[in-house]
Amino acid sequence: GAEIQKDYDYGCEAGKFDVKIYRITYTNVSGKVFEFSAKQVQDWCKENGLNAVEELFYGRASELSDERMTDENWEAKLLETIKSKYNDKNCHLCSKKVPEEGVVVRVEGSELKAFKCKSEKFYQYETKQLDKGVIDIETEN
Repeated sequence: GAEIQKDYDYGCEAGKFDVKIYRITYTNVSGKVFEFSAKQVQDWCKENGLNAVEELFYGRASELSDERMTDENWEAKLLETIKSKYNDKNCHLCSKKVPEEGVVVRVEGSELKAFKCKSEKFYQYETKQLDKGVIDIETEN
């Protein structure tokens, strides 16, 4: 019945839980694993009455920002865009005023690549909790 991370209820009432699906794989009879795309995860959950994680954006990195991401600094520009659009605010799901944890950027192709971009405010919050000796359930297990 406890929060995974102190003060992060993600919209759940105390003592209750919710499941949000972020990844689905399929393994064929030969043992080959196929990864669902982010769009397929969203669609499959909708078709089956399940909750998928909230999708903030789906598309090409170049569509996310007003700036052109064609020069040698496109990675830095993308990171700044993610920080300003998603990370530099409080968590919109939590009832308490806590910093947004971050976002996951999935790069879809023949192999899935996923990158977690944690917010600076969350890093600071996490560090303060560790300094106080507060251990979250995820770290504990």
